[in-house]
Amino acid sequence: LLIKLLLGVWLVAFNKWLYEDDDSETGLAVINKGISKIKKSTNLFNKI
Repeated sequence: LLIKLLLGVWLVAFNKWLYEDDDSETGLAVINKGISKIKKSTNLFNKI
């Protein structure tokens, strides 16, 4: 479930980045929000 969620967030961000060449910061913001939500909800990144 977590892998599917992460993959979904990544795909949405990648599609936004592809279709908005003038504003690639939007895609990075989506990725950062997704990672921060995963960090808050799990301890996956505590070991890294």
